[in-house]
Amino acid sequence: MNITRQPIGRGLLWLSEGLRIMSKQPIALFALTFMSLAIMVLPSVVPLLGTVASLALQPAIYVGLMTAIRAADNGQSPHPRMLFSAFTADQGKGWQPLLMLGAVNATLSVAVFGIASLFLSADRLSAISEDAGRDAAIAGLTDTIWSMGIFALLFAPVQMALWYSPLFVGWHKIPVGKSLFFSVVAVWRNKGAFITLFLGWFAILFVVVLALQILILGLGLASTLMSMLIAPLSMLLIAAAYCSFWVSYKDVIRDQDPEPTAITSD
Repeated sequence: MNITRQPIGRGLLWLSEGLRIMSKQPIALFALTFMSLAIMVLPSVVPLLGTVASLALQPAIYVGLMTAIRAADNGQSPHPRMLFSAFTADQGKGWQPLLMLGAVNATLSVAVFGIASLFLSADRLSAISEDAGRDAAIAGLTDTIWSMGIFALLFAPVQMALWYSPLFVGWHKIPVGKSLFFSVVAVWRNKGAFITLFLGWFAILFVVVLALQILILGLGLASTLMSMLIAPLSMLLIAAAYCSFWVSYKDVIRDQDPEPTAITSD
């Protein structure tokens, strides 16, 4: 299995191909994306432990969603049971390394959040929304910006490590440690293309929201209608974004043998 380097403009191709796949099975992929997000978020309703369980479950459900998108790309009909394909693979043992990967995800995410929260002061944070004076409000806002910046800086390598590693573990049976490393390598080698991809999606989201605002203001409709429209449109865009992630995977990761013996780079 080879990790390739793609040009910066390749991200736009990933985006357009993601939209193409989404257009093949829009209702099914919309529903499966909604289901996958609901399954991942559901445990978080339980305080503390539920959030950790949600993070630990993400890799296995992600593999299931990518399996459904791969099926749609191949002209097959995605089915809800595909979301749980990781739990039925290898005679029901395929979920075990993915759960281990999920434990890594939970540990790193909680650690990053904990470090970032050290830069937040509860008193200064409350000053942002309360009448505590201009200087106190500015100090609270500064703390929040610093905390968000530190979180983004620390969480970026975590996301890089977890971007492709669930698929390496679930589809290629690569050990968790190597999967995390190879995922970082794959994303870093194609960082320009990924930046282009995310900027493209941001531009689409901006245009969609702006168009809705102009339409609603132009027709004099209630602002609540915009909220009602944004939710399903956002889910459609999220589903299409996942489709573009799959396109990036099959483009970056070549010779995708189910059980590779080595990974090289070209």
